[in-house]
Amino acid sequence: MDTQRRYATALRKNWMQHPETPVTAIAAIDHPELEQLKALLTGEEAATLAFQSVVAALLPMLVRVWQREQQAREASLSLAQRETLQEMADSLGAVLQMLRGALNERGQQVLRYKRSVEAGPPERSWWFALTEALEAVEDALQRIPTLVRAQPPGSLARRLGALLLRLLRRHQQHLLHEAREWIE
Repeated sequence: MDTQRRYATALRKNWMQHPETPVTAIAAIDHPELEQLKALLTGEEAATLAFQSVVAALLPMLVRVWQREQQAREASLSLAQRETLQEMADSLGAVLQMLRGALNERGQQVLRYKRSVEAGPPERSWWFALTEALEAVEDALQRIPTLVRAQPPGSLARRLGALLLRLLRRHQQHLLHEAREWIE
């Protein structure tokens, strides 16, 4: 019980310091990417300035994807859509928490120089919210390879990029499936 209380306190503290990051119970989400991400972020290479800079550059684009998926969830037309989008947003929220937690002092300094992400007004139309979520995912899918390509082959940043690409491709497939269902 004491462990749960400490975990809840840590989540609340993280939320107070970074309100744009979702508070998700990481342990409640069962995705292979999360275990792989946890393993990646515990290595010594995670403390290097190069890796910290990559994480700081990834965070705003992933926050944008998370925000758009949340807006699509809020505009969803059915319970099934809402649950699918909630699961996607929860998994991405857990990734955001883990990445933010991996930032050391130097990474936090790099993040401070990044432009904050504006969510914009919530989109009430299901189709437009879905389209915006899909565009945010596709934008991240295009930008991540460019961002990590400058890192040495086999580096932690490249492995992180590959892991995020797998996760976002799965999100893209779900969003495209929802779009096809809506059109038909």
